Amino acid sequence: AVECNLCPIEYKRASKSQEIDLPFDIGCGDDEICTALLSLSGRFYNT
Repeated sequence: AVECNLCPIEYKRASKSQEIDLPFDIGCGDDEICTALLSLSGRFYNT
């Protein structure tokens, strides 16, 4: 295995991932113009 000192995940075998669906209203108005304002942030420690 090759170690990468610049990689965001230090130990790939110890990493965890999860996929979830997040339903949201995309803000379509009567003029049929849709405007989405999406934001996501997260911090996971000791998981």
